[in-house]
Amino acid sequence: MLALAGCRSRPVGILLLIAMLLSLAVHAAEPVQLWEEADLRLRPGVSAQVVVRLSVAEGYRLVGAGVQHAQLKGLALRMQPTPGVRFQAPRYPRPQPAPLLAGAPPVPAHEGVIAIRLPVVVAPGTKWRTSMLRGTLQYQACRAGRCEAVRALPVAIEVELLAAQAAKPQGKP
Repeated sequence: MLALAGCRSRPVGILLLIAMLLSLAVHAAEPVQLWEEADLRLRPGVSAQVVVRLSVAEGYRLVGAGVQHAQLKGLALRMQPTPGVRFQAPRYPRPQPAPLLAGAPPVPAHEGVIAIRLPVVVAPGTKWRTSMLRGTLQYQACRAGRCEAVRALPVAIEVELLAAQAAKPQGKP
């Protein structure tokens, strides 16, 4: 814990302590945290999978991807169009039944660390060297029998385009 005895100005020290505690409280209040992907490289004309990882805070569950429910909205990753990139449907881990709403039957949900696989293909002849794949991760977090409002997190994945591989001559190893 921060010791205030060494501070020359006690009000300044107290303000710093309050600011630190507020920043911790705001950070702890977020039920979902996206992980950064590093060194993502794609090659034109080759299918690849981009993995979007997120952590769900302890005690929270997210309404499962694909859930159809009158009061709940399932986890969904939506990507914006990017020149030369074709996205296929995201692949979500299988949600497990969980008691999300008090007094209601269990609903499929995600918890812990979640890895969403996003198949992508960069079109042959694409000229950019680096690009940002952008999208939105929409989720509804639930805790202790109550679900919060639907939230959206921006997703931004920087990718590097590698040179296309030269074709090997026919009949040579």
